[in-house]
Amino acid sequence: MARRDNGPQSYEPAPRIPKAMLERFQTIQEVMSGQLSVSEGARRLSMSRNHFQTLVHRAERAMLESVTPKPAGRPATPAREIELRTALSRLEKENQQLKMRSEAVERLLDLAGTGRAGRSGHGRPDRNLRKQRPQPMIPKNPTVALRELCGGRPVTR
Repeated sequence: MARRDNGPQSYEPAPRIPKAMLERFQTIQEVMSGQLSVSEGARRLSMSRNHFQTLVHRAERAMLESVTPKPAGRPATPAREIELRTALSRLEKENQQLKMRSEAVERLLDLAGTGRAGRSGHGRPDRNLRKQRPQPMIPKNPTVALRELCGGRPVTR
């Protein structure tokens, strides 16, 4: 039965070592396994002992990093992102409440007859619109006005 491909495989094939790097690679392996001293490896490759030892240390560090277990799962969300998402949520909620409040004030002003219609934006009614606009009927009972504002729902105090 053939293996199904369910994402990335955990097996990684051996790397191909270029011929120019083969002697250096094998010498570093022999030093790391203890078969050869650092000084002997440096002499074999015609390098200073200090430079060769640095290469061996880099190889050891890379090997250690590759075999060190990594934490499983998705990385945690950064604290700053959580903070920004919380602030966004709070501001969206506040914005929605302010929109509802603004709409309620506009409906009240329209019921009272002092709505935005007929205004030129300077705080004075337009003369032409003032003559044409019928006078709104203002209910004598404020409860009736509130009930109309709330869409006919009963008003509770």
